Amino acid sequence: MNILITGASGFIGQNLVDFFVKEGVHNIITLDLKPKTHNTSHYCLDISNFNNLSNITEDIDIIYHLAAQSYGKGSLLEPEKDIDWNAKGTLNICRLAKLKNVKKIIYSSSMAIYGNKEVSKEKDNPEPLSNYGVSKLTGEFYIKKSDIDYTIFRLYNTYGRGQDLSNYSKGVVLAFTSQIVLGETNIKVTGDPNRFRDIIYIDDVINALVLGIKHTETNNKIYNLSTNIKTTIKELINTIIQASNKQGIKIINTGSLPGDQFGNTGDNTKLLSLGWKPKTDLETGIKIFYNYVKNNINE
Repeated sequence: MNILITGASGFIGQNLVDFFVKEGVHNIITLDLKPKTHNTSHYCLDISNFNNLSNITEDIDIIYHLAAQSYGKGSLLEPEKDIDWNAKGTLNICRLAKLKNVKKIIYSSSMAIYGNKEVSKEKDNPEPLSNYGVSKLTGEFYIKKSDIDYTIFRLYNTYGRGQDLSNYSKGVVLAFTSQIVLGETNIKVTGDPNRFRDIIYIDDVINALVLGIKHTETNNKIYNLSTNIKTTIKELINTIIQASNKQGIKIINTGSLPGDQFGNTGDNTKLLSLGWKPKTDLETGIKIFYNYVKNNINE
């Protein structure tokens, strides 16, 4: 099959392309605003303009739509990018899918669509608090009304190799790991350290995403891609400190950002029913990630 992966030069996109290239079964076509990172047919273009997509000449069977503005603070400062890339961009991908007679769209949505909930289930009413959450939910509506088969994965806080180390505030795990790697003794936290997240390692995310084409029962379904484990910010930071073997580190609350969720974990019962389960526990994943950041970060 010909598989188009949008956002292919991003964190999750690169890892997904790595998986398919290594598997060697499908023909992978990549799309991103950034230059290509793999030996694939690559399109460097902006999905917010539908005319740009006419440059794609290949037939397409499946689209993995990962391209998005996903930076929380960026969503607050430049909400128009959420509209352009997450909402309008997704609409344009749906239009491309119809033009190309695509069989299925697999969409990476977000836990941000839920708002604050102790445990969210896929059937729960969405109550997004942020511009980002609103834009990802809008993308879901465009996907569902496209009359094309789809699978929607609502991703929780994903971390792992391949994260953009040029912007330390992209991702809650990277934000704290980078501070500790760089020798900070006062770890800055935007908000209450008792806030909580559902934190999942990149390999577990990729193993779930590929189920979208390997299981037909995923057609027209929504799945929480989560661990269903509640981890407070304080627990996360202490786990990173333990991995670093450093002493004398304190947590400093610098005040919360508008639209930031206090907490949310995802019920993953539906995803578990497909035979998937998260294999990397937080302590193991943080050790791997700490060493990755330590070896690759630019001081």
